[in-house]
Amino acid sequence: MSREALSQNSLEVWYTSCADIDEETFHRAETQILVREERERMYRYRQPSDRRLYLAARLLLRSMLEAFTGVAAKDWRFRFNEHGKPETEEGFPPVHFNISHSKDLAICVMHPGQEVGVDVEPIDRQIDSGTASSVLIEREWESYSESPEEQRSEVFIKYWVLKEAYIKATGRGLFMPLTDFFFEFDNAGNPQLNSRLTEGEEAEDWSFFEFQPAGGYAAAAAIRNHSSQVVDLNVRRFRP
Repeated sequence: MSREALSQNSLEVWYTSCADIDEETFHRAETQILVREERERMYRYRQPSDRRLYLAARLLLRSMLEAFTGVAAKDWRFRFNEHGKPETEEGFPPVHFNISHSKDLAICVMHPGQEVGVDVEPIDRQIDSGTASSVLIEREWESYSESPEEQRSEVFIKYWVLKEAYIKATGRGLFMPLTDFFFEFDNAGNPQLNSRLTEGEEAEDWSFFEFQPAGGYAAAAAIRNHSSQVVDLNVRRFRP
């Protein structure tokens, strides 16, 4: 795999589907690339399809790290922060990353210097109003409730992936209630964070991207961007 360069001005996103990976590559990834802890976690999934999706996500992450740093995919080691967010071990090139997977798609976001988060969901996921009311607040709920019934699930997913990408980027995950903040959209349609801010954190410190990595899926990426520099989103499909 050729060496590429991570840029401070680019948010790199790769995605893959289980259909993109042949059986030989799945077997090689499981036996030669994943470490014991990853294999153990993979087999905690009961359904073979869930195990394959987890394996695809780990292969995607490790392949992306190899492509951007030159360190072999099998050599990477990871640790977890106090809230369970994975990070690279000390001694490895400093890279921030986050992964998400849903249904048949795995996705990974990466940046050399800032915290990042990503989430992906199928657009056709069915959501009831009770679930929506427990997650959406302020303008989010207005947008959802005022939409035609057949469009409400898609509206919900739009907000859901933004919220998930944000809490994953902060590193607090499920420890951060989804109703502590909400999203609005400016005149250009760009998502804007409105938060009951925690100490030292400003809404302006964050940039968000919405995109469709593949047909039938909605995704969002978040990056902590203290300097307010222009960051471009670079999305590509990974076929090992």
